[in-house]
Amino acid sequence: MRARARVSDLIRGRPIWFGGEDRSEASMGGLYAWLGERKSSRIRLAVMDMWKPFRLATQAHVPQASILFDKFHIMRHLGEALDTVRKREYARLSGHERRYIKGQKYTLLSRRENLTLDGKRALKTLLAANKRLNTAHVLEESFRRTSRSWLKRKILLNGLTSNGGRMKMPSRS
Repeated sequence: MRARARVSDLIRGRPIWFGGEDRSEASMGGLYAWLGERKSSRIRLAVMDMWKPFRLATQAHVPQASILFDKFHIMRHLGEALDTVRKREYARLSGHERRYIKGQKYTLLSRRENLTLDGKRALKTLLAANKRLNTAHVLEESFRRTSRSWLKRKILLNGLTSNGGRMKMPSRS
């Protein structure tokens, strides 16, 4: 079975459209056909994963909309980048200098609040011992902390909220 496109109201936490045959640009174009030109022209913000066909369909049908990639996919890429820095630092160092990095992959990639006391101590030691890993970790943690408030500001700046912060969704009429 092929995956289909699903569009949800993120404020209310419910799906509003299932469509297409797959996750292609043409299938996503079906959403905008279903909405029609008038409702599509009112879209100011589209939150989506980093799937290129979704981005291309959105840019083609609602060029006025800002595109915001969802936090899950951005965090996945940040985690992969952090792990790449870890691997490069391990390869760059030799002998005794590697001891701080060896065996610390999951300590480094875990959320601080999910670590045990020993894990938190190991993370503190690792970050104090390696400036490059510390910088990469600080960037990843900074994004994690600020992304939620940034999304709220983005929604407000694009004029998509009213009625106590509930997002206006187009009605099907």
